[in-house]
Amino acid sequence: ETNNETPIRGQLEPRNVFTLYSEADGKVIYSALAIGNLVKQGEKLLSIDASIRSTNQNILEQGLRKAQLDYEVAQKNFNRFKNLLQNGNTSTVEYENAKAQLDAAEVQLRTAEQQLEAAKIQVKQTSVFAPANGIIVEKKVNTGDYVQPGSPVGVLAENVLIAKCFVTENIALASNVGDRVSIKADAFPNDMFSGTIHTIVPYPNEAKLYPVEIYLKNPQLLLAGMGVQIIFSKSNHQKALLIPRAALVGDFKNPSVYIIDEQKKPIKRSIRTGKTIGNDIEVLAGLKEQELV
Repeated sequence: ETNNETPIRGQLEPRNVFTLYSEADGKVIYSALAIGNLVKQGEKLLSIDASIRSTNQNILEQGLRKAQLDYEVAQKNFNRFKNLLQNGNTSTVEYENAKAQLDAAEVQLRTAEQQLEAAKIQVKQTSVFAPANGIIVEKKVNTGDYVQPGSPVGVLAENVLIAKCFVTENIALASNVGDRVSIKADAFPNDMFSGTIHTIVPYPNEAKLYPVEIYLKNPQLLLAGMGVQIIFSKSNHQKALLIPRAALVGDFKNPSVYIIDEQKKPIKRSIRTGKTIGNDIEVLAGLKEQELV
């Protein structure tokens, strides 16, 4: 630590941890859920026996083809009666019957399309796919097991590391998303890593500290769970002057406060405000420390 640096203890964690669920019921016939297995986004991780669902899909595909043919026949028949009616060679009743047959054929076609689409979704639900690039960290089922819809089958940790820490309100006030920080890992005391602030949560924990997430730029060699020191530059977070929000007069575009002068009289003064933290607000200009608001 130097006069220009404030180290904050933190820990490395995966950016996201996904619990994987089965959307269908059935017997597991394939599984790539092996702990430590590296997987890519979209890769199939588990399959459930889909034979019945696939058979149903095939039947519905044949039904759709028949509905398409019936619609084409009805369309040609309707066009024929339409031309005949225009030439006065058929009755309005026969034309209306042809129109009704076409409408019914179209309903059958749309129904067949929707039924097939639902069947395809049901078949797709028999597979579990990786939601991101990562590593399998927990396995909950084996090949041959029977699973139900909503059953957890494993856990995937995204192989993108972030650093998490908790900072005081002074650092939270003066830090911004995108600010650069330096990181020292306990396991590599002679190496320096870098990162940028990705999230500053504006709600403190019970210790009045604010959660911060930092994306790493050079995470090689680092592993989830490692302890780190996240180094914030003091030049970026000088001590902030805070007042209660309740002391503000006017709106946030033209904020002001009343101060007590040497004659103990209230005087209205315009100020320039910064960030809001909890029930307090930062004052950037217009007030000095020790002035009575």
